Amino acid sequence: MTNRRRLPDTDLDVSSGDVSRSQERMLVRMHKLTHGGDYPGREDDATAVLAYCRIWKAAALPGTGRQATGEPVGASPGAQAASLATAVSQGAPQGPAAQEIFRHGDRTPTDTYPEDPYNDDKYWPEGWGALTNKGKMEMFTLGKFLRQRYNGFLSETYYPQEGHVRSSDNDRCLMSAETCLAGLYPPKGDQVWNPELLWQPIPIHATPRNLDALIVMKKPCPRYEKELQQMYNSPEIQKINEENSELYKYLSKHTGKTIQSILDVEYLYNTLEIEEKRKLQLPAWTAGYYPDKLRTLAAKSLALFSESQTMKRLNGGPLVKHIIEKMKSQSNTSRTVSPKFLMFSAHDVTIVNVLQTMGFTELLKPQYGAAVIVELHSTNDSGFEVKAYQLQKIHAPQDLVIFREPKAVREPNAVIINK
Repeated sequence: MTNRRRLPDTDLDVSSGDVSRSQERMLVRMHKLTHGGDYPGREDDATAVLAYCRIWKAAALPGTGRQATGEPVGASPGAQAASLATAVSQGAPQGPAAQEIFRHGDRTPTDTYPEDPYNDDKYWPEGWGALTNKGKMEMFTLGKFLRQRYNGFLSETYYPQEGHVRSSDNDRCLMSAETCLAGLYPPKGDQVWNPELLWQPIPIHATPRNLDALIVMKKPCPRYEKELQQMYNSPEIQKINEENSELYKYLSKHTGKTIQSILDVEYLYNTLEIEEKRKLQLPAWTAGYYPDKLRTLAAKSLALFSESQTMKRLNGGPLVKHIIEKMKSQSNTSRTVSPKFLMFSAHDVTIVNVLQTMGFTELLKPQYGAAVIVELHSTNDSGFEVKAYQLQKIHAPQDLVIFREPKAVREPNAVIINK
């Protein structure tokens, strides 16, 4: 037997045998962090969980030409604890579970403005707020990427007990899930039911938007609505509005629509971005403001939905808790618990809510196909480690993804996920 110095909980190394010796008490601490609310010693428990799973710089997949640095990331203790002290590697999961939350593919506008030169159905034959052909290909490419990454972990033949797919009850999200699954599970062998159509139906589950308390968070919550209104009226946001009052007047004049908040700017930015991606010429008045100035305000608007600790708990907490509970159920048994692969087809605000609840504070405006991937890996000594990735964008097949570690600042109690 190797004589190994026993490290204190705050100095555990997931690559050593210390993981298996501490696994049970780490799970107890994770359970307390999940369900215990505020309690004496919470910060010590968070620090111990951090050390259990170390954070490493993000690396691209093998074959993309990007190399891992292997250097520890200097994220703050609070932010690291909030993200369950994730570690990033190049390997596909050898262990029991993987979960992915992704934004739908490219879409048409959901909102426009009176002076918009493209405010006409003829420019958007797919319909308003609909998945485009480009978006379908993005999602199909994402599915192919998942097949490449998880081949061997997931069977090539579709088995219902292996995976579970949930979606926002929105057409573009449902269609994104469908096309992603087409890339992940092309029918093989006996599952080919039509030789002229290499596609098979796979169930996708959705909750009506007004009842959704996991993905789109539209189920009425008076406490959250009160927090959100307080945030819009906060000195910080009022200052932003004052500093941009002239910009708001300028935008209102040229759009024919009253622009008086960062939320109004976000909606306008989304419309302009979609029109630009469609290769439509933007009006001259957008020069100097789009994209950079408007993008910053739009990203701030997205961040506002999970800005305070209470908002993180109420708006991002349920999905983060769902992820944690799944990993706990997998790590508490010697066998794989079905399903071992979960997919969530969602929105840009879902990605932001999850990342902010994990403790990351960089302003983000997730692109179509952006994703957060969380994997539970088995270690050589019968322990477990958590690995989390941020997928920024979908490129061409030869250059699929870029991984990176979001910036973070100190937030000692960044995650409070019990309601």
